[in-house]
Amino acid sequence: MSVRDELAGMLSRRVLVCDGAMGTVLHAVGNSLDQSLVELNLSNPALVRSVHDSYVEAGADIVQTNTFGASRLRLAGYGYADAAAEINRAGVAIARAAAEAAGHRVFVAGSVSPAVTVRQRAKATPKNAARHCATRSRPSPRRGWTWSCWRRSATSASSSRRSTWPARSATCR
Repeated sequence: MSVRDELAGMLSRRVLVCDGAMGTVLHAVGNSLDQSLVELNLSNPALVRSVHDSYVEAGADIVQTNTFGASRLRLAGYGYADAAAEINRAGVAIARAAAEAAGHRVFVAGSVSPAVTVRQRAKATPKNAARHCATRSRPSPRRGWTWSCWRRSATSASSSRRSTWPARSATCR
């Protein structure tokens, strides 16, 4: 049975519970909002794993990777642009490990933010550059990382279209 069929079957029987607020939790345990919280996938994976484990223990059916904001363009402001793919892979591996250790079926969804921040959007970034960066760093189902990418926090229709294209192109081929 495919993951899509399994998920559809579960959804036909009950409401599924998803985690949320990874960044809020990471901030609450002492991490500054001035740092890249997704970089914790590399520097403190045990902390990220403990957050996933807490959600799984609370009964989450779906956990989202700690990859919201893990695009090359967003990470450039912290000096981690070249580590985008590694940060995304680590985020997926951590979430998958928590899902596999659960006592029940847990799906892993890639958490995807707009490719750029509001301040970065004010700069004239060519659409193709943003698309290229988003495609290369996205936690892609095609690459076998997650079963789905969840797009959140679109600030405009054009922003949503630009960031949705890489997910569609990665999953529809």
